[in-house]
Amino acid sequence: MTGPPGETAGAALARLNEFNNALHGSDWIYQVEYRPVGAHALVEAEHYLKTTLPPSYVRLLSAYGLPLLRYGKDGRPGPLLLEPGELRRGDFYLWEEDYLDHVPVEERDAVMDRLRNSVSFRRPDEGADNYDMFRTDMVNADGEMPVTSYQHDMVYVDPERFATFDRYIAALVDKYNRKQAAAGPDYFQ
Repeated sequence: MTGPPGETAGAALARLNEFNNALHGSDWIYQVEYRPVGAHALVEAEHYLKTTLPPSYVRLLSAYGLPLLRYGKDGRPGPLLLEPGELRRGDFYLWEEDYLDHVPVEERDAVMDRLRNSVSFRRPDEGADNYDMFRTDMVNADGEMPVTSYQHDMVYVDPERFATFDRYIAALVDKYNRKQAAAGPDYFQ
């Protein structure tokens, strides 16, 4: 159910489909599909954000496209990640004047600094302003960035949740596979 160390995002998403098909056959719960993303869209996003996106993220979107997650065989696929044109710097989300009221005064500068140095790439809760983000101020020698989380209701930003985008996607797939295993093969019957 868990992928090997160093698993790429593309391999992890393939593992989700394989696990799903083995467990449920044609009556799968989760299925990943892809919508092509042109190289121009990634270049425009980097230009707009004034940063280079992590190579693992660029590699996934360049090689496979934007991953879409379909829930149930009759479900409509929805984007697992934001479109490149939807990526934003973290401080973009502080549009309400009272957003920082939830943050202790002594922590506000640190939270603002983390948001200014983050780029959103996923909205895990549809309808809520919670985002998973790349930390653009913590680029490693390979150009990879750690993944952090922004929770709007607490104006909280994790310093670091995952060391790389590949590790983030692998952990997300592990979570979906655990859900599928718990549901069992009779989920749709």
